[in-house]
This record gives sequence, C-alpha cells and structure tokens, in this order.
Amino acid sequence: MKNKKVTYVLGVLLVFLWGTVFYKIFSNSPEDFEVVPPEKYNYVQIDSSFTPKPKFELNIDYADPFLGKGKVYTFNAPQLDQELPEATKPKINKPQIKELPQKRWPKIQYLGFVDNQVNIKIDNRSYLIEKGDSIKGVGLIQFWSD
Repeated sequence: MKNKKVTYVLGVLLVFLWGTVFYKIFSNSPEDFEVVPPEKYNYVQIDSSFTPKPKFELNIDYADPFLGKGKVYTFNAPQLDQELPEATKPKINKPQIKELPQKRWPKIQYLGFVDNQVNIKIDNRSYLIEKGDSIKGVGLIQFWSD
C-alpha cells in the first residue's frame, strides 16, 4: 500500500512539472517580444600623432641564459646611410621532365554481379571474374553488392 501512495504522489508531481514546462514554452508568443533597434554609436576621434610613452625600460645588460657560460655576442649594425648588399637568388637547375607515353585503357563496362562473380565487358567482350582475377591487364581488387 505504501508503494501505491508514493507512485500517486510522484505522478502528481510529474504532471505538475510537465505542465509548468509546457506553460513556459507556449505562454510566450512572438507578439510579446519587442524589437529594439540598436543605438547609434558616438565615435571619438583619436589624434594619430599621440603615442603613449612606455612606463618601463628594458634592461638587456645580462648574460644569455641559453649560452651557459655567460658570453655576450654583439654585432655591428650597418649605418642607415650605407647601402646594403643586394641579395642574389641561387640558380637552381630544374630537372627535365620526361613525358611518358600515353597508355590506352580498354573500354570497361560493369554489367552486374552473380553470386561472388562480377560480370564486366572489356572491349565489347563479356567476362565473369572473381575477386583477385585479372583479364587483359584489368584486375578486380574488390567489389560490393548493388
């Protein structure tokens, strides 16, 4: 008797829950929603000549941690008024491409299959071949039913 009471109480709760869900879904109609157009933005013109000064300075007077012994390598940068040497592209000899002769493929037509054999027509001649067979240079690797 105790299980029946629990079943009825749970049934009432279930009906109430689904009723609430359906009410929430169907109570909001499309007319209830108001479409508000977006407001126009006020853009502020920024002076392009203004560049903020950094609030920090980089301290680069330390040993390179990847060199191990603390050696610091320097290089002389070219002056702005000096001309830089022009880079030349290395010449690469392109290999000659040999044209292969065109292979004439036979005319192949699939006609269907019977049991584990495929009926094909090669150069207007019909053949029944199985998986792994080859005729006139045409091999059957795999086939599936229609």
